[in-house]
Amino acid sequence: MIFKSYFNKDANKAQFFAEKFNLSPFIMELILSRTGADEQKIAEYLHPTKALSAFDLKGVKQFCERIELAQKMGDKIVIFGDYDVDGVSATAIMLKALKRKNIEANYYLPNRYIDGYGLTKDTVDKVIDKYNPNLIITVDCGISCYEEVEYAKEKGVEVIVTDHHELPEILPDTLVINAKIANQDFGFDGLCGAGLAYKLAEALLGEKEAEDLLPIAAIATIADIVPLMSENRRIVTKGLKLFEHHLPAGIKALLKENKVSISSPSASAISFKIAPKINASGRMGDAADSLKLYLETDPVKIKKLLVKIGEHNTKRQNLCNSIYEDAISALEKTKMKDVRVITLASKKWDQGVLGIVCSRLVEKYHRPVFLFSQEGDILKGSGRSIDDINIHALLSSMSDILETYGGHSMAAGVTIKRSQYEEFSKRVNAFAFAHVNDEVFIPIKYYDAELSLSQINQNLLDELKLLEPCGCGNLAPKFKITTSELSFTPMKRFPEHAEIKIGDFPLLMFNYTPFAKAMRFSRQKSFIFEFQEGERKGIVSEFDGGSFINQDANGYVFPFEVEQLKYDKITTASYTIYQPQSLLNHVTQASATVFGTAFVAFSGYDYVSFAKTYSNQGIYYYGIADKTCAGYNSLLLSPQGVDWAKNYNKIVFLSPILEEGYIAELNKVSSAQIFVPTSEKLPYRYNSLNLSRENFGKIYSALASKQNTLFVDEFDIFDKLFASRNIKFLDYFVALKVFEELGLAKIESERGLMKISADKTVKKNLTESKIYSKLSLIKNMLKENQ
Repeated sequence: MIFKSYFNKDANKAQFFAEKFNLSPFIMELILSRTGADEQKIAEYLHPTKALSAFDLKGVKQFCERIELAQKMGDKIVIFGDYDVDGVSATAIMLKALKRKNIEANYYLPNRYIDGYGLTKDTVDKVIDKYNPNLIITVDCGISCYEEVEYAKEKGVEVIVTDHHELPEILPDTLVINAKIANQDFGFDGLCGAGLAYKLAEALLGEKEAEDLLPIAAIATIADIVPLMSENRRIVTKGLKLFEHHLPAGIKALLKENKVSISSPSASAISFKIAPKINASGRMGDAADSLKLYLETDPVKIKKLLVKIGEHNTKRQNLCNSIYEDAISALEKTKMKDVRVITLASKKWDQGVLGIVCSRLVEKYHRPVFLFSQEGDILKGSGRSIDDINIHALLSSMSDILETYGGHSMAAGVTIKRSQYEEFSKRVNAFAFAHVNDEVFIPIKYYDAELSLSQINQNLLDELKLLEPCGCGNLAPKFKITTSELSFTPMKRFPEHAEIKIGDFPLLMFNYTPFAKAMRFSRQKSFIFEFQEGERKGIVSEFDGGSFINQDANGYVFPFEVEQLKYDKITTASYTIYQPQSLLNHVTQASATVFGTAFVAFSGYDYVSFAKTYSNQGIYYYGIADKTCAGYNSLLLSPQGVDWAKNYNKIVFLSPILEEGYIAELNKVSSAQIFVPTSEKLPYRYNSLNLSRENFGKIYSALASKQNTLFVDEFDIFDKLFASRNIKFLDYFVALKVFEELGLAKIESERGLMKISADKTVKKNLTESKIYSKLSLIKNMLKENQ
């Protein structure tokens, strides 16, 4: 992983504008990276008060005239929305605005599973059968529904389309309002569906009279990940300030239930705590439950709705976690070196949450991801991408094998026949290999500025509030902090998360256990974090331990090599012995690519020696005691097991190998060329190893006494059970691996943590262990050579 600061072309103008706006150069540099060096834009950014005129949108005047006519004629109107936060919020705004025009409109929110997305001929029939309307007004959908609009017109129903999605080649032949339509005077095309509905409410009612609808529009604008600039920034800034006075009773209750401030809410709290709850109903089937929160005023009914929405959200979370774990399990068996676009499918998966899981996998693997749910012979899927890979263009290149698809550069929905899945997987990867440079896949994480502890003070926190509200297009600033010393304390109820302290500065890190070894042994530990809602504490988004390890590492990591001894050389091991002077050739060849080469050390000395000489030459991942890897050119210290090897084309060992059977086992799981250094040195590091039955008995008793206790990793077990008992790490670790091999003990994973279970019914002799027996031979050999 690579950490880089954003390039700010206007950084040299920070002092000038800082003096002009009476701000610090530091905060002004952050503002310039978001606005550019334009005085008017900076002023609007700092004080987003002037609203753009709704009447500068094409079609708004005709819309208002049609609504006035509908009121006079007593027309029946149905608002046709969508099942996400934006669609539900837009529906609520339109219903409330029409009610003030004395129009009691009805609504229809499609069911994700039954109706699918948007206006269809089937849903047109359902709306007509249920409401017999004169007019359907779509919100947050309809822009791609030319045929469906024609169908409604044939049935005698007029349709007005209000939408914010990308424009198709052919627009519906009716009144269409969309800020993306060319040649408008509005000057901003980034409204979400509810933002557009709010502008229509402004046009119908007047800006002041529609103001109480701003909180609804603000929630949707935050949730729909549209850029929080220009009109959107005004909607959210003012909308959040009006929460206390104008938030619907049901949504106010939702905020209280989730401990979100109503008097001073933040965009991040809405994004992470409120939007997922509102979204959950639509994802699980019936978005009407969430819509009713915007409309209901009865406290008893609101309480019942909150219970239902809570159940929807719990179900959503469980489904997401289950699918994510399934996907990770499948990808751990996949040769990631050959994969540029991840595709997975399952009959078990719920299509309503696939997009969420796609995003999590993109974050982990830094590759585009498509996940499919199978229904009969059809696969319905979601896709998410990374910067520089246009997922919509990718799908367009293979439209001949797709049933339907749509979306934009970073996200898409797609439907294919089951029989086309293998072809789809081949072609999306072929597209990436042919059209995308491998450098695009390098996992680069960006931050705004690096901070020292002395810079983290109240003045900084106060100035950072000027950047709010933050979200898409106006990202919350990310900061980097680096330290050689830290402490971390797992949370009591959720030990997979931890509070990390750098001096007196606390950082909260979720799911930190995969990085625990690197945090322990890396010489310099760097974190990218965001401040937590104006407090002097941070939330970690990324960690990097760099390429150098501390002095403690060598004594702790070399024992991992004893796992090599459990393999026997049953078949001939395929590898090449290389001389030290040829190592440079391997490095040079690796630096020409991003994927495929692993340099592997089992000695801290060998690891550091390589890192000092070659760490800047095409190495994109550094791992300590990892079990799986994603296939980037890597420097690995004491990798565990053999599965990691399948993701490489070439494996260059920097340390001698204890057992050729280990190489033979690597040959089974990987087709990689393997290179091993020449060495005639004896493994004197095992001279002090205590293989006595008495010592093994002490270690086993200690492990058995802590059955089902959760530990962070093998080092945490040692710290808590053996460090104070005068037992060396080498002795403990060898015993642990022997016990595992013999079935006397088992280490299981739970919530990313380790749990020991000891089986006292198993009776085995230590000499039945290959690890124990081979180490005994090594000890005897060392004794003979003294």
